[in-house]
Amino acid sequence: MDKFVLITGAFGFLGYHTALRFKREGYQVIGFGLGEITSRQKHTFYKCYFDYLDFAALLSIKEKLSVVVHCAGSSSVSMVEKNVRELFESTVCCTNDLLEYVRLYQPEAKVVYFSSAAVYGDTGNKLAEETGELKPLSFYGEHKKIAEELCHYYRNRFALAINIIRPFSICGPGLQKQLMWDACNKFKNGITEFWGTGQEERDWISPSDVVDLVYKITMQRNATQYVFNACNGKAVKNCDFLKEAADYYGINVPVTFNGNKNLFDPEHLVGSENNAKQQLDWQAKQQWIDIVHSYIDWFKNN
Repeated sequence: MDKFVLITGAFGFLGYHTALRFKREGYQVIGFGLGEITSRQKHTFYKCYFDYLDFAALLSIKEKLSVVVHCAGSSSVSMVEKNVRELFESTVCCTNDLLEYVRLYQPEAKVVYFSSAAVYGDTGNKLAEETGELKPLSFYGEHKKIAEELCHYYRNRFALAINIIRPFSICGPGLQKQLMWDACNKFKNGITEFWGTGQEERDWISPSDVVDLVYKITMQRNATQYVFNACNGKAVKNCDFLKEAADYYGINVPVTFNGNKNLFDPEHLVGSENNAKQQLDWQAKQQWIDIVHSYIDWFKNN
């Protein structure tokens, strides 16, 4: 009997990685979202819905779903800061519509909501744990926090199998934004100055490790925990990260920083992986240096 998974935001970077993993696991993948895909990528999907995510659009899906992975919503902190109202709708309102659709029409489906480590705010000198206080610094993080609250509410009130994943700094071949994309384009043009102080700390994770955690979440039975960090649990300073990137790229000029700061950009954002390790026997396989090298190899070959 066919197993169906619905992936929202399926045609974006993380959504498509998720689709590939479930396809390999034998699922019929229903993709929902905006954007474009190649004819080759389209073969990953049983069905594609190129539409804005809302309750009415979701009614088009008639298959009985085993799994729903909700990746839709803005993935850019700076974009949300510029378009707060519009992107509130794409993160919070869309999540509410999806949860209501699941409640009414797919109550047996396991749901994984892609939140973000941005809900923690600045983690200081501690590793963020899932039970810790949420103090987002950005509208992006605040929107994710509100969407999480909806997930908690629907899970607790209606006994739905809703889970939450909080990825930290995702980086992998094909991602055309954020720090490594910016760095490689600068290196290509001989530029080695970057925003910030270089002392900012991040916790890097590959997309393959993230989707491995997603799959393990959907396979767990009788779960007592349902919120998971997707992280390596290791703090890496931006100066070290970019120095390694410059060296591997072949740049012989020192990397420098302009000293500027954003109020919505935390100094420290590092997570604890203990919950996923203990509950799901999951641990990230790729370390940050491997992530840097594989990204640069991809960039130079494309």
